Amino acid sequence: MLSLRKIRNEYIFKGRIPTLKKKLQGHSSKLSHLLKNYDDSVFEIDQELALALVDIKSIKSKVGGGGVKNSASSLIKEINKYQSNRKKNEQIVRNIYVKCNVLLLEIENLSEDINWS
Repeated sequence: MLSLRKIRNEYIFKGRIPTLKKKLQGHSSKLSHLLKNYDDSVFEIDQELALALVDIKSIKSKVGGGGVKNSASSLIKEINKYQSNRKKNEQIVRNIYVKCNVLLLEIENLSEDINWS
């Protein structure tokens, strides 16, 4: 029997996650573009990561345990690491970009799983 919490989480997931996923795809795409000229784009990268962080936290709050929540947590830690580092590092941003795409894939997989259930 489905618990009320599971029904609620699936309802919220189906309602909000598609919009948040689209926004996260936009952040990922913009990061990819900005990474092509990292040295001249540090300020814009900082801004984009700050915006992405808000959406990632929202995603994390709307999913139960498991892969999506773990990936979101990992991505949040990586962004916080970058933001707190005085000496900005291109490799950290590249790691964030990869983790962002992993999170997007996990959201897609979870969406498909929910549609099957």
